[in-house]
Amino acid sequence: MKLRVIILSFIGYFTFCALHAQTPWQAVVGTDLAFAKQALSSSAKEAFLTYLSDSGQVYNKGMLVLGKPYWQSQPSTGQIAWGPEFAIVSSAGDMGVTTGPWYKDNSGERVSQGYYNNIWRRRPDGTFALWIDLGIEYTSNNNQLPLRASAPVIATQASTATRADVLELDASLAKAIRRKGPNNAYVDIMSEEVRLFRPGRSPLVEKNWIISYLAKEARYEFEPTSSFMSKSGDLGYVVGKLSGKNKGVYMRVWKNEVGFGWRLATEVYNYE
Repeated sequence: MKLRVIILSFIGYFTFCALHAQTPWQAVVGTDLAFAKQALSSSAKEAFLTYLSDSGQVYNKGMLVLGKPYWQSQPSTGQIAWGPEFAIVSSAGDMGVTTGPWYKDNSGERVSQGYYNNIWRRRPDGTFALWIDLGIEYTSNNNQLPLRASAPVIATQASTATRADVLELDASLAKAIRRKGPNNAYVDIMSEEVRLFRPGRSPLVEKNWIISYLAKEARYEFEPTSSFMSKSGDLGYVVGKLSGKNKGVYMRVWKNEVGFGWRLATEVYNYE
């Protein structure tokens, strides 16, 4: 199915969100949709250059690079469509993550597809800028963009946590993986709504399915390169390098959940 056909309901959803973006969650989702709409109406290059922070990073050949210089070097050809199906936003409204499918067509033919994870941070003027764009590529028979995004069922819990705390969460998980393997390390730290992303396969969203998958996954080493904690101390992320069987990059979003404490909300690996 051609891209222009599958995006009709998506554009209608964008219009709805743009008119009703009153909460921080709606503002983040609305920004992601406006970003996607610009990519369709003009080009992905123009959209990324509009929404990226000057410090924003995108994935390229196994590493995260500064996004604006990267996109300035890209041609304005091909068409990329995407849409958020799930989004988490801090209670302070200063950070959010959106994730959903993306598709790239060239001359009406599908050339690639996958899932994206976007980190958004609020600018001083109240708008949101794209800070991290990291996703995966995989082949699927699904050609549909989400009709709407969903929010977490389990709410976030504000705390006094800082950036040092999210780095400690990340370091503790890395130590546990090294000591007892991924499946045992993850079992008690995943959110009930967790999403894991690995190249070449569909997103992992069921905890039992995830544990079964992780039992066969190689053990990696992790080197954080940047991190952030929301002012409300309930949502943070760590990105960095991974090494082992493959080399590449990783990103983890951590969420402080009511009744559960700190849990892993999303995780992305991508390789060279």
